[in-house]
Amino acid sequence: MMKTFNCRRNFFLLFLFLITAISTVANGQHFQTSGPGEWVNSTRLYVSQLKSLTAIVNDNWQTLPLLHLHATNERMTVGFDEMSHEVHDYICRLERCEPDWTTSQFVFENDWMQGFSEFPILDYQHSINTTIDYTHYTITIPNEQCQITMSGNYRLRIFDRNHRLDQPVAEVCFMVVEPKAKVALTMTTITDKDVNGKHQQISATLEYPSLNISDRERQLYTVMMQNWHSPRINVPPTYQMKSGMKWDHDENYIFLAGNEYHKFEILATSHPTMGIERIEWNGHQYDAYLHPDVPRPFYLTDEAAKGFSLVRNSDRQEDDVTCDYVSVNYQLQAPYHGNRYIFGQWTNSSDSRDYLMYYDNTTSSYHATIMQKQGYYSYIYVDDKGLPAETEGNFFQTSNSYQMLAYYRPIGGRTWLLVGFCELLSR
Repeated sequence: MMKTFNCRRNFFLLFLFLITAISTVANGQHFQTSGPGEWVNSTRLYVSQLKSLTAIVNDNWQTLPLLHLHATNERMTVGFDEMSHEVHDYICRLERCEPDWTTSQFVFENDWMQGFSEFPILDYQHSINTTIDYTHYTITIPNEQCQITMSGNYRLRIFDRNHRLDQPVAEVCFMVVEPKAKVALTMTTITDKDVNGKHQQISATLEYPSLNISDRERQLYTVMMQNWHSPRINVPPTYQMKSGMKWDHDENYIFLAGNEYHKFEILATSHPTMGIERIEWNGHQYDAYLHPDVPRPFYLTDEAAKGFSLVRNSDRQEDDVTCDYVSVNYQLQAPYHGNRYIFGQWTNSSDSRDYLMYYDNTTSSYHATIMQKQGYYSYIYVDDKGLPAETEGNFFQTSNSYQMLAYYRPIGGRTWLLVGFCELLSR
């Protein structure tokens, strides 16, 4: 009986290996470019009753969540608000993903984790002295119930037991890196398109002396991004060395420089703070009116957090449950040129219409109103394709961040490992 079981098990593993090999051959890596958001590494809210979804590693709120494998001092904290004081029974399901964020098909859970892939969210607290009631929920990764043992991409899906368990109410994507390759980036404004004009160009090196690579096209997968967007996937290297690659004077690594993000901060509801023209009480809630934005024909030296946000107030005590929700009114004074949306890392509703602006011919302006939690926010205006609107401008002086991820698939491996990461601040 045991012999029969072992034969079946060996046959199943052989079947998985063959399927993986066929998939690898059939899906050779090709260079791709995508617009903002198309790499699909993001947080998402799927129900309007949830707001302020965040995923932060060790209080580093100005980057997407990335953990280091076996780093005992790193924790990712996921938090969100349910807009009532009614307690919900939320559960999390963790799944492993490939570099393109499709779910991994050929690995078992015990290959990449210890513990349980499904666990409840038990940490919650009601809002305190706010005009709008909400309950703040928190979960940390790793935790006592779940420890990740393999590098790569991961998705945490959140479900409400009181509703459908086949449709998540929210999800968070994050990465786990085990540095086995060295990635280095440099940036110049003297590009192959212009000199100190509208662009910035990246040069990159990838060194992997400890990795067993016989077929670079099928065993390496690279992603280059600007501000965690506009991914350039599997760009062929300019040079290949024995144990490395180099990208230099590559037009595929030229990015529009953009402009600094707009920003504002609501630290109190009693008086306006940075970027706020006025705050009013309408009898039910607070309305905050931002200073109107206008087209920017020149570079602005006022740097912002490149689309990121941080919940906080002037008291800085228990921000997660003492910050109130405010109705924030945006205005872009510009001629009509198609749809405009408000965009930042915090605009994570699955319905883009939540950030769609309407055009008012009487004021010749775009307008939008969004319910937001007190704190700091940075944003830009984008079009239907997710590209920055022409009102933002492009200037070589702009402060941008650039990220490069390097994935590796061992010979006969059934999934991709994240073995290299580098983030460069242009200044």
